[in-house]
Amino acid sequence: MAKKKKKKAGGHVDESWLLPYSDMQTLLLALFIVLYASSTVSSERLQSMADAFNIVFSGGTGVMEYPNPVEEIPLENEGKGSEQTILSTSDQTVKNTVNTLEARVSDYIEENDLDSKIHVTKTEEGLMLQIESEVLFDSGSAVVREENRIIARQIAEIININPPVAVKVTGHTDNVPISNAKYKDNWYLSVDRAVNFMSIMLEDKNLDPGNFSATGYGEMRPVASNDTAEGRQKNRRIEVYIQPQPE
Repeated sequence: MAKKKKKKAGGHVDESWLLPYSDMQTLLLALFIVLYASSTVSSERLQSMADAFNIVFSGGTGVMEYPNPVEEIPLENEGKGSEQTILSTSDQTVKNTVNTLEARVSDYIEENDLDSKIHVTKTEEGLMLQIESEVLFDSGSAVVREENRIIARQIAEIININPPVAVKVTGHTDNVPISNAKYKDNWYLSVDRAVNFMSIMLEDKNLDPGNFSATGYGEMRPVASNDTAEGRQKNRRIEVYIQPQPE
């Protein structure tokens, strides 16, 4: 018998796979749009995402065209403005306090003719008062003279403000060795002078002792040469550091 010839493949090619393939591409495109738009949610991005979906799905009015009551997620730098404003306000408050204190101290010095004995200087932290030791103490003594205790009390009154200030009192001497039985060296003398001056200030019960500290440096931090009498006089001093605190 003669073999039957096989029929050649013919007719219409099955293209039914194109439909799910096209749907898959559409879904992938929509997915990438969602990922991109959701990376930083905002009203503008949300509207752009809605428009893109409407275009992808042949346009028309859909649920994506209506505003979604989603709270906007702040960007990385959002919110920092408020913090910077607070810091700026705090810095300005400190500056204003320093200026006020400087004016009050300067008026006190002028009214009491103490220009040559008390010096006021602005520092990075606030205000510094330099008081020559001869104004407060007898030579070799750490006891503030009775008639000069008013200086410590009036400075305490000046710095009694709100918010409270931090105060550091430091004692300094020249390099001439001390020669008495009470103090081993100038370092001990400088510490006692600082503590005694601070104690008089704290007689003002409106001041918080927790905001005060005292220390002595002896001859270790001179502001002038110890080779002259004038320089040694400048080195014998009490310094009062006043640092306003931010609210």
